[in-house]
Amino acid sequence: MTIGTVNAAFPAGTDMDQIDVGLIAIGVPSAETATGFTVTIGSEQLVFGGAGLTFDGQGVATGGTITSIQDLYQGAVNFNLSGVSVSAASVESWAASDDNASLMNAVFGGADTITGGPLGDLLRGYGGNDSISGGAGDDTLDGGTGDDTINGGPGQDVITTGGGHDVIIIGHGESAPTASGADVITDWASTDTLTFAHGPTGASDLVETTAANFTAAATTANGLITAGTADVVAVAVGSEVIVFADSGNDNGVDDAVILQGRGLSDISINNFTLSPASPTGGTAGAPSGVATAGQVLFATSTATNVQGGSGGDTITGASTSDYLRGNDGNDSIQGGAAFDDINGNKGNDTIDGGSGGSDWLVGGQGDDVITAHHGQNLILGNLGNDTLHGGDGGDVLRGGQGDDSIQGGAGNDYISGDLGNDTVSGGGGADIFHGSVSMGVEHVLDFSYAQGDRVELDPGTVYTTAQVGADTVITMSSGGEMVLVGTTLSSLSSDWIFEGTLSHL
Repeated sequence: MTIGTVNAAFPAGTDMDQIDVGLIAIGVPSAETATGFTVTIGSEQLVFGGAGLTFDGQGVATGGTITSIQDLYQGAVNFNLSGVSVSAASVESWAASDDNASLMNAVFGGADTITGGPLGDLLRGYGGNDSISGGAGDDTLDGGTGDDTINGGPGQDVITTGGGHDVIIIGHGESAPTASGADVITDWASTDTLTFAHGPTGASDLVETTAANFTAAATTANGLITAGTADVVAVAVGSEVIVFADSGNDNGVDDAVILQGRGLSDISINNFTLSPASPTGGTAGAPSGVATAGQVLFATSTATNVQGGSGGDTITGASTSDYLRGNDGNDSIQGGAAFDDINGNKGNDTIDGGSGGSDWLVGGQGDDVITAHHGQNLILGNLGNDTLHGGDGGDVLRGGQGDDSIQGGAGNDYISGDLGNDTVSGGGGADIFHGSVSMGVEHVLDFSYAQGDRVELDPGTVYTTAQVGADTVITMSSGGEMVLVGTTLSSLSSDWIFEGTLSHL
């Protein structure tokens, strides 16, 4: 059983879909002992606890069991996972093939307890009978299979129960709900139970009715609840059902939940409880009025969490901090003016971080084009032959696997082609070009010692340098090369190349 706790080191909450096992393969391992190790990638560190761990000469775990995982972002704890029991060798194998599905099912396949932080999180239970609490913020919660208990907490939440007999708990609202503030349940089933926290006294019938839109539905529900006719009112609106409740014992609507793609025939009084007081009897009232098809009930003025589908999607963020995912297909994703966390996932994606904020931009699988603008950005190509463009700040750009093209742009950038045969340029600023024994052949097009450019190699790297024609060539013991195009070796002072301490990765 895994126990997961989110501490919200990320500026816009934690997204379990961003846990990318492939980062382990391109990250820098350190502190390997029988009881743990650390992998560093950009501003993020993954700290693994374990038992009986063994490693090969490259720091890759070959044996033992991983028992805990901690994620740190810029030194702050983002989330903790304890109670884990996964083969370390399996994790490394999944990292090499970028197999996130196997990792997540192994870690979260049992009866897990997952607790969100104060911001908007995306949390999934996968298999097993899970307990998921979103905490504050506008959360997206998915129970997966099993009999789950899902507590949205404060905020505008989207809840998917998955299979099983699930219990959904909705927190008491601070004011009358609106369409943009209601929680949404995407796959309501007749076996599910919806609990409204802080239940009232008085009437306890579930009353069914219909209305043309959210405002009319809320007016109908509030009238019934205020009059003492009901504590819970289900209103049909087009292809949705909106459930209203007086969960604060104040004779008015406090909470609203949208059941997507459902009608009044899909619910009954037995689906609902009020905590601590519960309905003690009564029967559902008869529907009345005329439902209006095709109403748009749930929309937000800001695109804080957007998930693409299986095709080629066009996704645009807002002025707030966004979590944008392309999923399958060749997607076009545009960030906004604040911090954006963007992952193209599968397909050949085009990603733009937007005009402001320091962004985290990941290509995922496929041949991606990623562009950053202002701020200090983390740009990861991951799998495929990617094209990365940094902005005018000090960016971290890593190509990952494949033959990549990387341009740092202005600012003091950290550039690593990682695996494959890459072509890179730093642009303006004092840039660091990173090399390792696992690299292919990397051509650096604009190395300038006078401008402050330097070459950093991993600690302990064995290498030689030579003048080859007009170029300076660094040859690794593994056969990989970094070619400084048009650079004369004899013109460089001794500090042009150094072994890094990992402190700034």
